Amino acid sequence: MAIEGRPVLVTAWVYQVSGINGRKLPVIFLDTNLEKNSEEDRLLTGYLYGGDSGYRQQNDANDAASLYDKLERVIVPMYYKNKEEYLRVMRNAIAFNASYFNSTRMVKQYLVRAYAKGGRTDLMQLVTPKILSN
Repeated sequence: MAIEGRPVLVTAWVYQVSGINGRKLPVIFLDTNLEKNSEEDRLLTGYLYGGDSGYRQQNDANDAASLYDKLERVIVPMYYKNKEEYLRVMRNAIAFNASYFNSTRMVKQYLVRAYAKGGRTDLMQLVTPKILSN
């Protein structure tokens, strides 16, 4: 791919995310940290998925602008012009996201981050089997 007029090699990694309804959605991550790229271009991956707080805030602002643009140009017109299609899209979005954004996942994540990484295995051993079985 060309970035600012120079060639940059990019590798794409595909990660399959599964929704609660069993549908899979491919998420594509881009990686420029390749030997043949210049040092500057190898750092682009970090800017995409990391960076300092100022960079992340700018990235969040760009994401928000993109979201509002999609709402204005796609979702709201769909709501008024084609309710059935709007309902299909909304149901699919809720089913897909509910498989990840739920209290069971949040409790597991909290236990791993707060207790297991801090060396606290006593609570993990006590609670995790019950949570993981759900």
